[in-house]
Amino acid sequence: MEYALIGCFNDALDQEIRSIWRLLKEKGLSNYGFEVEGKSPHISFADFVLDGSVEIVQVLDEISKEHKPIKVSFPTVKQFLDSTTLYFECDRSIELLKVHSDFHNSLRKFTLDESYYVPKHWKPHATIASRLGGSCEAVREIVQPVKLEGTIVKFVLIEMSERVEGIPQGFKEIWSKTL
Repeated sequence: MEYALIGCFNDALDQEIRSIWRLLKEKGLSNYGFEVEGKSPHISFADFVLDGSVEIVQVLDEISKEHKPIKVSFPTVKQFLDSTTLYFECDRSIELLKVHSDFHNSLRKFTLDESYYVPKHWKPHATIASRLGGSCEAVREIVQPVKLEGTIVKFVLIEMSERVEGIPQGFKEIWSKTL
């Protein structure tokens, strides 16, 4: 099964991002925030392919005890190279980088070496829209003036359901820890 470790935001930041997702859907620009049941605004820390989650949950329980809520700031909108995915880029605070490093040091045997989320590749971000085709500039104009700030208040391990055309059809929360 495919899993991901994500950091979820405080209510105000969560609602700000959801309102942007709704606006983009209403304007017919992106359905990203609604294409998968159970999707929440988040920063992804790691992804895994596992036979089961028991051992990884034990490690997550231990490491999450060491961390408190993490302040995050998203000052700019960016686009992944050769992609039609736009995201809010997160400032790389010492606190955020330490949490990411701690998770990867403790979960090394579970993580995928060439994952986008390993320290050498990781770009902390919250996705705004994906599969945009020619509407990247229209989305950028809507969201560019926004500077978001908030806090990661919960770590969540999710199990992703079967993918159809590269998109998981749902998420199931396996473990969570409120900070």
